[in-house]
Amino acid sequence: MARSTLVVAVLLAACAGRQDAAPAADTALTPSQAATSQAGMAMTGRAMLPKMQAHYDSAAAKPSMLMADGVADMTRGMVNAMTADLRTAGMANDGGYMALSDSVLADLDRLPTLSGGSYDGAARAHLDRVHRLMANYERMVPGK
Repeated sequence: MARSTLVVAVLLAACAGRQDAAPAADTALTPSQAATSQAGMAMTGRAMLPKMQAHYDSAAAKPSMLMADGVADMTRGMVNAMTADLRTAGMANDGGYMALSDSVLADLDRLPTLSGGSYDGAARAHLDRVHRLMANYERMVPGK
């Protein structure tokens, strides 16, 4: 568990700047907030993808990693940044993307309430939804 916590701490530092600068769970970032972190670094969803993909790939082998401290906040930050990117690009009204992002966010509240087989099934479904959300985002917002 200590190793998982260390990995999450490093990812949080790299992806979201200071933890106290993270957006509230139900507050989407404005485009200017998504573009600039507290330290003035670019903070778009695209910039967050490699680290988040690596984390979620690791969690596929060990779903309990989803419960490590900071993972839910890190995931909310990524979803908020990707949504802000889509707004900036004029694509925020894609119903399929928005429904999927809502499901990912709902998972973050639901997973901590589950255990045993219920948790395992929900964690795998969450992993699938996060991977699909990232793939949809990449399709909608091509890289540079």
